[in-house]
Amino acid sequence: MRVTLKHIADDTGLSIATVSRALSRQKRNHSTSEEKIYASARKLGYPLLTNSGENQQLSIALVMKLFEGEFYASLINGFYEA
Repeated sequence: MRVTLKHIADDTGLSIATVSRALSRQKRNHSTSEEKIYASARKLGYPLLTNSGENQQLSIALVMKLFEGEFYASLINGFYEA
């Protein structure tokens, strides 16, 4: 069963909106409600994001006409290797 915000709200006795706000913040305030929400989320197996950036992937789009030549080939290869 996939754990939802409603499951955490029911477990903590708080509203879904409160749970959503607490889990979406990047900086935690360490309020009593927030600690209760995070404890419930861990207990129920809700996937929490970490702030370490390990799971983040950045994308760069390269939009250009098709050019031939060594310069453009090197440029495109540089993007692939990055």
